[in-house]
Amino acid sequence: MSSSSTTSLKGLSVLLVEDEILIALDAQAMLKEAGAANVEVVNKAVNALRLISAAPFHAAVLDVNLGSGTSFSIADELAARGIPYIFTTGYGGHIDLPPRHIQMPVVGKPYTAEWLIAGLVTALTRRGDPDMENIIGRADV
Repeated sequence: MSSSSTTSLKGLSVLLVEDEILIALDAQAMLKEAGAANVEVVNKAVNALRLISAAPFHAAVLDVNLGSGTSFSIADELAARGIPYIFTTGYGGHIDLPPRHIQMPVVGKPYTAEWLIAGLVTALTRRGDPDMENIIGRADV
């Protein structure tokens, strides 16, 4: 993400739910390089739900499959709180999202920083928050 016109996530707090540690560390670095002020990483739905209750997040990145379960309960809680989120998956186009989440961006693995950030920007701008223009913008890096 070192191009002269990358999207900035400056000041955002992002929840990252990913059960593969190497992918999680890579995604965390991508988000921080894009300007995220805080990236909390968890690998289980129960831990994510606990964090959502305790800390404010601007957005979330959710791996669809988390070992023995999915991240749909996390997405439900985020939606109830008005927090935008995206899904990531290694299953390409063969993912069955519940109808209540079908409108959310899905980023396939392996993803680039550009794809990950573009997905988040899409989710954040769909929320319709007029202040998002001040948070997300074009930045010279």
